[in-house]
Amino acid sequence: MSRKEEKRFRRGDLLLLLFFGLTALVLAALTWALRGPGQQVVVRVDGTVTASFPLSEDRTYRIETADGGENLLVIEDGTARLTEANCPDRLCVNQGAIRWAGDSIICLPHGVIIEITGQPDELDLDAVAG
Repeated sequence: MSRKEEKRFRRGDLLLLLFFGLTALVLAALTWALRGPGQQVVVRVDGTVTASFPLSEDRTYRIETADGGENLLVIEDGTARLTEANCPDRLCVNQGAIRWAGDSIICLPHGVIIEITGQPDELDLDAVAG
């Protein structure tokens, strides 16, 4: 084979690329369409749950970490967002509001994770015995 033939995509290569691209789009659409409404806001600092609030109740909660980090969590109108942070990049603040089960905001410098769950803690079961 000449070098020119080696660099060209073959028809099978293009079909394979198209198949994987369409599969990724379908999976992304299904994930988006099947996500559930959020019920609970869970706050974790360094992997430990430090607070949990219903998404339906408006409130403000200051998160303080052992290394002097501070984040301000605001829950209002069925959404949760960080409005203040003293971390250097403030990416967590710029991320905006979250509302769907599985959504999260992460502040890496402070080790803070804000996650929306689909049901309140008291109903969060790992298994059901029958």
